[in-house]
Amino acid sequence: MKYLIATLFVSIALLVFGNNIKLNSYSIEKDSILSRKRRATYENGHGKFEEKPIKYKIDNDVNETLVKEAIKIVEEATCIRFKEDKQLNGSGLEFIESKDLYYADAIGKVSSIKPLKLGIAKEPVRVGFAVHEILHALGFFHEHQRSDREKYIEVNFDNIPEKYHSQFEMARLFQKETYGIKYDYGSMLHYEREAGHKEDTDSNITITTKNKHYLNSIGQRTDISFLDGKLIDRHYCSKNCENEPKLNCSYGGYPNPIKCNECKCPTFYDPPFCRFVKKSSKNCGKKIRKATRNVKTIEMKGIHDCYFIIRSKNSKVVEMTIKEANSELTPICQPGSEDKQLNGSGLEFIESKEHYYAESVGVSSENESFKIGIAKNPVRVRFAVHEILHALGLFHEHERKDREKYIEIKFDNIQEKYHGDFEMGNIFQQETYGVKYDFGSLLHYEREAGHKEDTGSNITITTKNKHYFLSIGQSTHPSFLDTKLFNNRYCYEKCKDKPKLNCSYGGYANPKKCDECKCPTFYEPPFCRFVKNSSPECGKKIRKATRNVKTIKMEGIHDCHYIIRAKENQTVEITIKKANSELTPICQPGSGLNIKFLKNKALSPVCFCGETTNYVLKSEGSEVVLRYIGKLANDSFELDYKSLKISE
Repeated sequence: MKYLIATLFVSIALLVFGNNIKLNSYSIEKDSILSRKRRATYENGHGKFEEKPIKYKIDNDVNETLVKEAIKIVEEATCIRFKEDKQLNGSGLEFIESKDLYYADAIGKVSSIKPLKLGIAKEPVRVGFAVHEILHALGFFHEHQRSDREKYIEVNFDNIPEKYHSQFEMARLFQKETYGIKYDYGSMLHYEREAGHKEDTDSNITITTKNKHYLNSIGQRTDISFLDGKLIDRHYCSKNCENEPKLNCSYGGYPNPIKCNECKCPTFYDPPFCRFVKKSSKNCGKKIRKATRNVKTIEMKGIHDCYFIIRSKNSKVVEMTIKEANSELTPICQPGSEDKQLNGSGLEFIESKEHYYAESVGVSSENESFKIGIAKNPVRVRFAVHEILHALGLFHEHERKDREKYIEIKFDNIQEKYHGDFEMGNIFQQETYGVKYDFGSLLHYEREAGHKEDTGSNITITTKNKHYFLSIGQSTHPSFLDTKLFNNRYCYEKCKDKPKLNCSYGGYANPKKCDECKCPTFYEPPFCRFVKNSSPECGKKIRKATRNVKTIKMEGIHDCHYIIRAKENQTVEITIKKANSELTPICQPGSGLNIKFLKNKALSPVCFCGETTNYVLKSEGSEVVLRYIGKLANDSFELDYKSLKISE
């Protein structure tokens, strides 16, 4: 059965990793510690972090954004969960500054009384390198050192300096636990073909693949491969789903330890059961192609993301001839791609001396790229996200036409050159899709934004709901209502033909998974009916408010959700007797006390940080939902609550 592929598609993506980094004798030192040896993972659970979530701290001089991005990638690809502890002095991970090396002190946990150190280089900024080292710290060895590697690769020791030989030696038996998972050329823990080569040899090749097609693919640093994730999940979370109904997962998929009623699927395949290859846009044409004795052709050009299945009869195989394919040439061919030769509509990220900016709101030309300025310093992923949202057509929250119900702009305190950033939007710019004004929007300016230097007050925005005054301008992540607005704008048709969902508390059908709701913060899918559960240390989640004063208090490193509920014709009064967490200029979601006291639980919470004492807050309805996120041992809160008649 024969098929020709004339021109392959180019998929566009925003990659957070430093792709195209050639792992040579310089960069291998970023991945080695003297006599340390790395392989699949230890047998019998040795080197495993038993405490969950795994605590970590980031030293002051380390690129915090890079580390947190790397941690997020590990969490999204695996069952591992992390928790920041700024005063960590026991078991966990400590990210320290390194001059130019990325490294982990050891493979897996070696101490219960001190953290394992990971070195993070100031330059180059490479999230993929940080992820690689986190995987080592969790107890995972290099793929090319597996004990079964001789079926798959050949290591050319003659081309490798002797000081690096330990990085290429085969695993000993007690270090080779693979859980039956096959060797993976695409592992993030595989070295590339020229890793650690000598400078004076005829060939730089140190690893050759016995399957020749993979020679240019080994050593990718784009993402954690499916089999990397499967190995990690088996090692750390094998018991998560053992009491759940068995799933029939296709193509090597397995029960998702975070969501046991759904399979984790190999790349290209879709949950819940991995039976089907992902869908493509209509521009890609038919997904399933039948191979026969007659030669057929697939051809694509331009910016697309397409999936094809070429299928022959059971007794036949498929032969493909790639007649022509063109995409960016890189030292290591990476999974996924981005358009480096963009010359039409799209986003072009350019260097900016010190500012993050989007040249306008929304794309204004189908023939020219839209430019977004990215500052070299400071490194702020969230600033880039803010500007990407503008590029995609979203305006500032504080410029909405209904803003006068919620805020007051102090133009006398604003530098004239910034007035344009505070003016109310025109009607034609104000499609809100019925989404309410959100003080917690990532696109809301903070209270002193753009202020003059010589006025009696720096305040440029005041909130008519006084409780939100210290929360506006958060830069942690897009709020729930930010994403709801965005999804209404771009993806409203995705679930149009699917059964309608009954999503609670302002949730809506997830355009990526139409049988499940996207839920406001504090609430969990599939239908947003319930507030997330907390650990047993947090105590009872649901508290009944009565006329008698009751107390909730917690201290230390915890993540707790509480519901304080009065009778339907009553409200809840809360008095924060004392609360302590890290003081920041803007109180951010995900730290300290976050409280939802308004009827509309889709709105962002009020955030409290620093030291708060005797602060009184009354609910708009009969229910308050709050979250305490203690990140330091001395973080704490104590609050009293009681019910009131609505008239009180």
